[in-house]
Amino acid sequence: MTALKRAFLDSTNVAGGQLKRHHQRKYVLQVAAFAFAIAAALFLLLVPGYSEVSQSNDGPEQVRTSTLLETIGPGVLLPLLVSVSLTGLPLLLRGRPQRYASIAAAIALSIFAVLGSLSIGWFFLPATIVAFIALFSPSEKPNAPRTHPELSH
Repeated sequence: MTALKRAFLDSTNVAGGQLKRHHQRKYVLQVAAFAFAIAAALFLLLVPGYSEVSQSNDGPEQVRTSTLLETIGPGVLLPLLVSVSLTGLPLLLRGRPQRYASIAAAIALSIFAVLGSLSIGWFFLPATIVAFIALFSPSEKPNAPRTHPELSH
């Protein structure tokens, strides 16, 4: 069983007949941050973002487009891989290590987004925002009794 599948199953365990919603909410938000980071990396790698216009004296104007990978080369893969890995790390851990990894990932991703804001950093802003939302998402105590306003007369 893969670590990601095990993490999903752990996050949806039934305790006392109810899902552990506070864990599930954080998990879903962390998955969303991971998905946003993957989408940003794929967008940057696959969508042409650069264009070069050339014109000869006799011929028509020629426009050539290229992707980030074609323009910068394989060196761009490292920062993209680090960004995606940062958002995926909390999904592989449980308990206190997951909390620390979530904190470190959100902070590191925000630093990356700010430092890279002149080029690719803005593309990772949605992943950064969702990572912070997951980090500060309120947790309920798992053993706290739940009351519904309609039933508490």
